[in-house]
Amino acid sequence: MPLIDLTEVDRHVELELIPRSVADEIRSRVGVLERAIRDVESASGVPYPRASVAPYLLVLIYSTDISVESNAYARVIVGPSEERGLEFAIEFMAPLVLYASRRTVEAVAAHELAHYLFYLRKFRDYGAAQLLPPEGYFEALEVDEEMAIPPELIFRPRSRFIRLLRERMELGLRDRALDLRTERRWVRRGLPVVRLTQYQNAVRIPVDYIARLRIDEAVERKLSAIGWRAARR
Repeated sequence: MPLIDLTEVDRHVELELIPRSVADEIRSRVGVLERAIRDVESASGVPYPRASVAPYLLVLIYSTDISVESNAYARVIVGPSEERGLEFAIEFMAPLVLYASRRTVEAVAAHELAHYLFYLRKFRDYGAAQLLPPEGYFEALEVDEEMAIPPELIFRPRSRFIRLLRERMELGLRDRALDLRTERRWVRRGLPVVRLTQYQNAVRIPVDYIARLRIDEAVERKLSAIGWRAARR
């Protein structure tokens, strides 16, 4: 498993966008995320993509629901790569690392793996050059579920991650305590918040890079197993 990349955390300290005390707190808590990723890897048999901590809160804005914004505590980043066609990474927001319970961190780490595998399969099988986000918040919950491989196809039978994802992530992350802590300890302190519309958060990749996609052998085996399991359901 790769180490969690904290480059942006350090850069935000240098630019005086976050206090060093916040960066130190992130470092003291990042072990919870590292353990969650190790457990997800072990339970799924899938090498986890490169992971990083973003020193801000990401808020998604939905155009047809004027008053609705939604905290996003993690996301899959996809970009072009000269070597592999596409490069994937998982970005975890600092408030998740700082304020979430261990079970919520585990649920989010597992859910992002499900998104990662969905993207890989989509790009491999269909060459989708653009995966558009939904128009509104309630549609977003539905599409978030659709754009993730079902946990029963990823994890071993009776894995605790199947139950955890069904409890915590079935209609998007439901953690009122995390939202309240984030509002009180991050937003009200004036720490960085990035607001994006759903179109700004869309995944757009040149088609020629998608055609050059190379997938690790272990991940390819997993995608084949997922397809076999899905066909038997």
